[in-house]
Amino acid sequence: MVYCFYDIATNEKTKCSKTDFDSRFKALKTNEVLFFDSEDFHLYHNKNADKVYFLGFLKESKAIGYCIFGLRDYSGRAMLCMPYSSPFSTFYFNPKIDDLDKARCIKCLKNMAKELNADVKLILAPNIYDETLAISMGLVLDEGFKLQYSHVNNYYNLKEITDIDEFVSERAHSFRKNLNKAMRSNLVSRLNDDSSLQNAYQVIKLNRAEKGYPLAMSYQQILDISIMDKSKVDAFVVSSEQTDIAAAIVFEISSNAVQVVYWGALDEYSNLRPMEFLAMNVVKYYKEKGYDYVDIGPSTADEKISHGLLRFKKTIGCRTNFKPVFLWQTRGSYDSD
Repeated sequence: MVYCFYDIATNEKTKCSKTDFDSRFKALKTNEVLFFDSEDFHLYHNKNADKVYFLGFLKESKAIGYCIFGLRDYSGRAMLCMPYSSPFSTFYFNPKIDDLDKARCIKCLKNMAKELNADVKLILAPNIYDETLAISMGLVLDEGFKLQYSHVNNYYNLKEITDIDEFVSERAHSFRKNLNKAMRSNLVSRLNDDSSLQNAYQVIKLNRAEKGYPLAMSYQQILDISIMDKSKVDAFVVSSEQTDIAAAIVFEISSNAVQVVYWGALDEYSNLRPMEFLAMNVVKYYKEKGYDYVDIGPSTADEKISHGLLRFKKTIGCRTNFKPVFLWQTRGSYDSD
């Protein structure tokens, strides 16, 4: 890992030690650091980049923000990626600084990319994690980044749910009918028992195989993440007559939001409607725990909307936001490759 910082007034870059970086920037009061940007998460995943850069920004010798990038190879072209091994990331700025200073920080990032002869790719966290998303989008667009794509993302706003029964009653007839069928099927939900994580992963692995979808994370990876100091991983398993038929694996991403990293059900038991049952168990649990949001993740794949998936998520009561992807290029267009 490489630790460095820019002076936004002079555009001068200085390398430093981890100790120096931490003393300057980790104590900085910023928006809450996401789990995906925790030190343990980066220590574990830095093998997925050629180099990982912790890049800080100073103004008049005072720390004003930082971000974390991984340098990777994309078809023979160097790319500074934020994130490099997670679904999204963000800039961590002192909330008191002016937006013009944030723009100067982004200019410094571009200067670093030029030094490395690399392009820059940003996947910014949805607004349930970062209320300044709109400002960040405007700033990077002003600095010449192009909006390459925007994922359609789905989530539950638990602050709007005061009563689960009332929430269900307001859903579409098809959802209520399916949930009632699930309730009559005597499905059982387990959470975080001794074998839940492994059993949940096995159900999800079978679900992905049935649908022909990739499974990016191995069980060992999820297990390793579950024992990190800053992690909180929950595993839900739904069973019918002692057979596991649906599951969800959920990460706490911030103090007020969790993300369903994986969920799914076995096709053989789809007539029992276990996904509707699972969804309401997830919502009820995190509502009772005091969280504000359950992030269900994108309804897009290969830069295309999965209309069936989006329709299902809307039917079960999810709201929609977006997760933007930006690209800045130091040289010719990708279209010419």
